[in-house]
Amino acid sequence: MLKTAKILLTGARSFFTLDVARRFYEQGYKVYAAETSHFHICRFSKAISKYFIIPSSRFQPAKFLEALVKITKKENIDFLIPAFEEIFCLSKGRHHFPKNCSVFCSSYETLDLLHNKWTFNQKIKSLGFPVPKSTLIKSYDDLNRLTLSSPYILKPCYSRASQGVLEVTTNRPSSLQIDSHNPLIAQEYLQGEKYCSYSIAHNGKLTTHLAYPTDCVFNKHACINFKIIKHEKIQNWVTTFVQKEHFTGQIAFDFVETHDKKLYCIECNPRGTSGLHLYQKSDNLPQAFLNPNTPLISPQLGYSKQIAAAMLLYGWKHALLHKKWRRFLKVFFTYPDVFFALRDLRPFLFHLPLFCIYTYKSLKLKTGISTMFTFDIAWDGKFSPKDLDYFSHTYNKS
Repeated sequence: MLKTAKILLTGARSFFTLDVARRFYEQGYKVYAAETSHFHICRFSKAISKYFIIPSSRFQPAKFLEALVKITKKENIDFLIPAFEEIFCLSKGRHHFPKNCSVFCSSYETLDLLHNKWTFNQKIKSLGFPVPKSTLIKSYDDLNRLTLSSPYILKPCYSRASQGVLEVTTNRPSSLQIDSHNPLIAQEYLQGEKYCSYSIAHNGKLTTHLAYPTDCVFNKHACINFKIIKHEKIQNWVTTFVQKEHFTGQIAFDFVETHDKKLYCIECNPRGTSGLHLYQKSDNLPQAFLNPNTPLISPQLGYSKQIAAAMLLYGWKHALLHKKWRRFLKVFFTYPDVFFALRDLRPFLFHLPLFCIYTYKSLKLKTGISTMFTFDIAWDGKFSPKDLDYFSHTYNKS
């Protein structure tokens, strides 16, 4: 695709979307962003030519889609890249977009299967990959019949950023909300080293891939610092999976490698993740998105980033709990911050005021910051009949 191509990014609040915008801008592309409010990090970046306020994909999916279709037509957008769980709404209605606009994602059915932790577990099991022992919990009767021994994990089938994850170490929880539309998965707790991967694929062919260990974390599981490592078993696993699924889009996995060196995939995020922070200008990340025939892009081993504000606010707690103060200090004073860029300083200068706004919003919603951050773009597996009717129609794509 020519560098005159126009790129539209949704989910502009996500920190990793800022890095995507910067990587495209560095290569000469014109980048636009869309978000549900003015309060997002990308609006402050010089990488963004123009940003748009759009309805919520969670609460107004039809209007969300209509707004993006209008933007792509008016601005003559060539390539639309979803960042977060708005991808489910886009994939459901991508036939509404003009023919000249490519929406970078797989089918809704594929994305839903991979995002749902239970169906993903059953899928990789059917493909012959080793899986942790898992049980679907639709009711308290299912929970009472559970044969897994402690410790084990309880988590909603549809969730993100470790929200709703419960580690059961002794007695089974007596007060637990079980949603029939979003049941729980009970999964054995695997001891071992934890890793994440991030990749981009076109019709089953990887165009880029990286892996990084889980180090300092927020909310027990969400990684806030990142360093590229070489892990051939993870790369082989991902390569095999995307080939078997003929997958197109961004895709990320969480792994545990047990002490006997057996590799288990725990869950899948068929969208952008923090792995995007680990690409530099020299990697030419846009080629991985735009060119299906590009040779595999492998970012520089050892390259690292951190979300410094999160390290200050939450990382020290992890260091205190696990007695890793030296490690924490080394990371904090040596890893570059995801926001800081000399040639694009405004996101760094404004990210703390944005955090204050997010804190206020979370207090207003009476929820944690991570839940507030995804509140109006989260996807929990269902559309209303009215929205489904809208998606089923085909409109003039000219």
